[in-house]
Amino acid sequence: MENAFRNLLDQFAASGQFVVRRVADQNQSYDASGEKSSDERQRRPGGKITFHILGYRMTLPDTGRQAELVLATSDSPAANIQATISFVIPPEGAGNPPR
Repeated sequence: MENAFRNLLDQFAASGQFVVRRVADQNQSYDASGEKSSDERQRRPGGKITFHILGYRMTLPDTGRQAELVLATSDSPAANIQATISFVIPPEGAGNPPR
């Protein structure tokens, strides 16, 4: 999943229309044993879940606005989701120049 994500962004950057830069490449962990329901605790093993976070900013052509792309992956069996991708264009005034 991570390689496919990087390859996709490399293709965007290679087109010359997009400027793509990495802003995060880190691991984040949290304790999975803090579930409130005893049923949840029985279904999912406790312990730490570690996510590998890859974050990128991409300048969109013609507007100069910034898009944020984030991939989070985990191989932990305790994680409900093993991968997620988010794509956000913050509103103007939140780090984006006006059109």
